[in-house]
Amino acid sequence: FYPDVIDSNKFLQFSPDADDVWLYWMHHINGSKCKVVGENFPLITWPSSQEEALFYKNLHQDENDVKIKKMIDMYGFFSSSLDLEI
Repeated sequence: FYPDVIDSNKFLQFSPDADDVWLYWMHHINGSKCKVVGENFPLITWPSSQEEALFYKNLHQDENDVKIKKMIDMYGFFSSSLDLEI
């Protein structure tokens, strides 16, 4: 990971509530590759536990786009298709 991965202030400034975006950026700008490790798996949730899930905020309210823009502004843009191994 890129050294900023443990900088909680930067994480909270650029990607709060989106650790997947933060960690993806931190591995990519460090030069590592990611690898698909399996098929999708069924999502098992506790009844009534997803009424206020981050899923709704990050995907349905476009909050991931806001966080990704902040990451691009801070660390630059990259093409994820170039570093994915299947």
